[in-house]
Amino acid sequence: MSSPSLRYLDQVKGEIDGFMQERVQTNYFTGEAGVPLTTTLQEVEVLYGASQGIKDLASTGELQSLHNRVSSLRADADSQF
Repeated sequence: MSSPSLRYLDQVKGEIDGFMQERVQTNYFTGEAGVPLTTTLQEVEVLYGASQGIKDLASTGELQSLHNRVSSLRADADSQF
């Protein structure tokens, strides 16, 4: 049995990263810029197919504001519980 070759791993990672930077600039799940390579294919499919409304929220910064508000509310709820 042959062992797996990782000779092209860096090139493949670069191509995937370039594709995502070109097509999906924001991780809509977190509101952060960029999509990490640890994202699953299912998650990438959802991000790639996001509605124009979500894309508009991300481009204006409103999506990040919503994520921050949810995090703040979650922290407040946890501290009061």
